This record gives sequence, structure tokens and C-alpha cells, in this order.
Amino acid sequence: MNITGGYDIPLAGKPEEDVDVRQAPDVLHLPLWTRRFVFTEVEVEHGQEVEAGQPLARATEAHDVPLLAPMDGTVDLEAAEEHVTLREVGERRTEPIPPETVRERMPERLKPAPREIGTLMELGAWQYLAEGLTGEVPDPIEVPRAVVVSTLNSEPFSARGDVQLSSHMDAFRRGLERIQDQIEYAPIYVAVPETESELGAGLRKYLRGRAWVHGVTVPSRYPGGDLELLSQELVGGSPSDGPIWGLMTAGVLAIERTLNERVPCDTSLTTIGGPAAENPRHILAPIGYPLELLVGDAVESEQVRVICGGVMTGPELHDIQQGLHAGCTGLTLLEEHEGRELLSWVRPGADRNSYSNCFLSSLWGEVEESLTTALRGEKRPCVSCNYCSEVCPVDIRPQQIHKYIYSDALEEVEAARVDLCIGCGLCSYVCPSKIELRSQMLDAQEQVRRELHPEEEAE
Repeated sequence: MNITGGYDIPLAGKPEEDVDVRQAPDVLHLPLWTRRFVFTEVEVEHGQEVEAGQPLARATEAHDVPLLAPMDGTVDLEAAEEHVTLREVGERRTEPIPPETVRERMPERLKPAPREIGTLMELGAWQYLAEGLTGEVPDPIEVPRAVVVSTLNSEPFSARGDVQLSSHMDAFRRGLERIQDQIEYAPIYVAVPETESELGAGLRKYLRGRAWVHGVTVPSRYPGGDLELLSQELVGGSPSDGPIWGLMTAGVLAIERTLNERVPCDTSLTTIGGPAAENPRHILAPIGYPLELLVGDAVESEQVRVICGGVMTGPELHDIQQGLHAGCTGLTLLEEHEGRELLSWVRPGADRNSYSNCFLSSLWGEVEESLTTALRGEKRPCVSCNYCSEVCPVDIRPQQIHKYIYSDALEEVEAARVDLCIGCGLCSYVCPSKIELRSQMLDAQEQVRRELHPEEEAE
């Protein structure tokens, strides 16, 4: 598969491949939101005793996706704002949840869902699925026209697929087979990074022996494994043509666990990384695990900024968030850089990277750079360097769209295919003028939908 653009981002603070498995703490704080869901309908009461796998709340605007209790415990709705806190926490559930229990808890609108889709929803696996072209939550009633699976997550400081596959390759294969059971005759594409490794070779060998799944080699540079990018390249069309299921490695493993073992998805693999992280590492912890036990005082520190996710696309940690949610693939710690560097403009940059190769480090190759929240350079108008177009993986011209936006030329913005933008952030990263191109592209997508296609918004 030939994906143009992209860029390797060598940043200091990457963890090793080992996974630190955390046991249940005394208390769990489950946020009533993630990056994709807002759980508006709380189904439990203060002081109520709940069992592992029981729905605590539902996202009514996202097909009633449930927030599940990862373990037995007593509900505390007063301990933390916008959280469901569990006290007197018990053990993880290892016994299968009976099918009749799953069906009893299922909302009525989900009961007509085909095959075992309702089980995926009620046991927590559905939260790992995204509509490939939009990132939205797929409707469980609709059968997909294709499934796109990515084993590559190259965004710095987010949980990588190879870390999960290293000890769960057999479960990943079983998960692919269970997906195939659910989708009738839709094709399945599995993206594998081009780098040579024992894991990659084993996965490619497995894929070659299965006629119902298509192995696709993708560049290991960021954002080669992005689901929206892969869906555009491998399937194409528009959301109106039918849904595309998009899953990362964690999603395949979640489907295998819910359908084969019939136990809820109750843990999250999260990367603690970044230049300000004292001990970068991968952590497998129960959902709701207290953040103070993961990143210590960094949550409240004025010298450290905590990003929920990878450094390129993750938002700043919610200021009231106290526990880990399932949508957080990483906690990135960056130093808040205050003040100006003396004579920074004359520094040779022996310890810095630049897409334009303007630093001394370009003479001996890339270095692992200690990124801070400071901007490299000054904000200024677009200089038409074309770097943003060179790294863009979907072949649009961000600098041209930027100029259309400032001219209020919305029709030209749409004609320039702003809808193809996947929000990877590379355009902002390489821009020497420090223009926030990523946010401009995403805001323009929304504006085009709202003002030029109001009928689609109404649907």
C-alpha cells in the first residue's frame, strides 16, 4: 500500500516494551466521559452495591454505549465531580456472564442487532470500534461494508500495537475470526507495519493463509496506521455508502475476550511517556485507576502539562479527571516552558530536529529531542514553504486551505477537499510559522458541514 507523506517524530521519553500490570487499588474513579463518549444517563444510585460488568451509566447520544463496573464495589456518587466512584473494590470477573443476563441488561433498541453485536455492546467491546471515515460510533444495527484493522500506532507516547501483540498474538488471531463471524461477507483489511520483526513476520504468515482477510503493509512512519487514512485508501466512498468498522489492536483483543470468554472489558493499556516522565512505561490497569497513582503530582503541577493520548492529537487532561478512562491510550508529560531562551535564534540545534534540516543535527541524523510546550520559532504569516503539503498523508494542501479560510471562501475550502483531513497534526508540527493548521482544518470540516450541507446535519 503506497501512502504518501508522513514523518518520523523521534522524541525523548519513549517507554520500553515491558508492561507493568497494576492490581486493583482501594478505590476506582470512573469518569463520565471519554474522548468519544459522554455518559449522560447514570443507572446506579449512591451507596448501591454493583458487580463487575454491570452498567453504571450509558452514552445516550452514542447508541447507548455502557460504562461498566470493572470490578465489584460500592457506588459513591459524591466523591468526585462527574465520576462514578467505586469503593470496597473486589476482584476482576473471571467467570462468564450468562447470555440471559447480557440480554436482560440490553436496551430494547439493541435487541434486534444481528448475531452477537449486543454482547459486544453490553460487555464493553463496542467502545473500541469507530466508523472508519468519520471516527464516530458505528450503529450496532447496521452491518459494515468493510472492516479495517490497524496493528500500527506510531503516534509518540500512545500504546503501540506491537506491545499488545507481543503476548497476545493467539488472542488477536482468534479475535479476527470472531469479527469475521459477525459481518457476513464484508472484507477485512489488516494493516501491518513495513518494518521487519518476528511479530510482523508471524502476523503476515497467518494472514497469507486466510482467504477472508487481506494483509496490507503500511509505512511505519506516522500516521501510517491511522484508521481514517486506511479507510480512505482501502475502502473509500462516503459514510452514506455504508459503515466501515475501524479497530486498533486493542479492539480486536476486546472482541475476542467478550465473545470467547464472555467477560467484560475492564482494563486499559496506557503509556506513561514524554520528556517529563521520570519512568516511561506501559501500564495495564483497571479502568478508573486513580491518576495520582499513575503520574504522581504531575496532575496538579504547574510545571508539567499532562496530555490524554499521544502528543500529536491528544487533548490536555481534563482538570477534574481523577481516574483512567478506556479511551486514554497514553498520558504524555511535557514540561511547561516559561520564559525565552537567551539568543535562541543563533543556537546551532545539535539536539534538535527540524523537517527543514536547518539545524546542525541534520549532519549526523535524527536525535531524540526533549520536547517542551514551548513553540520553536515565532508565530508569523504563512511563508508558503510547502512543508505541510509534503508531509500530508492524504495529499491535500493545508497552506492553500489556510488562505481560503482567511478569505472566507468556504466553497473553495470544500473544493480543496478539507473533508479528507484526518487530523494527524503533522502540518502544524512541521510549520515554521507555527500556524495551528490542524485545528483550522478540523474547524473548517465542521463549518462546511454546517453551512454548506445543513441537510446532512439535520439527519
